[in-house]
Amino acid sequence: MNMMLAVEIESVRKLPTDEMYRAVLYILCDHNFKPVPAIVITGVAGDIKSDSNRIPFVILKDGRGDYGSEYDNPSERFFRTNLRSKIIRPGELFTTWWSTAEQPHRINETSFKIKKATPLAGTLAA
Repeated sequence: MNMMLAVEIESVRKLPTDEMYRAVLYILCDHNFKPVPAIVITGVAGDIKSDSNRIPFVILKDGRGDYGSEYDNPSERFFRTNLRSKIIRPGELFTTWWSTAEQPHRINETSFKIKKATPLAGTLAA
């Protein structure tokens, strides 16, 4: 049976001065806690408590992340991730690759750690 999880993530800092990125994802997982392949993952990045600093996004079936049509430049709008190949559990690491409008051909890499996975529906939900 599938289960829906609310998954809190944060970036792994290489240096203490690196910016911290946080997000909440909503992931439908199978009985092995792997994301269901045919379902889009939704999420919200930034300061979840602030209306002015929230950025919604989706992770498509092919692993591409999309911040939406508000971003005109494809290098800012899209990113790649290996999240779909991971087991969704606290401590699990995954990677995103992204570019900026200023340097669209330079690929940046950020590692993320799953901090918490809360069952919302399915076999583990209370």
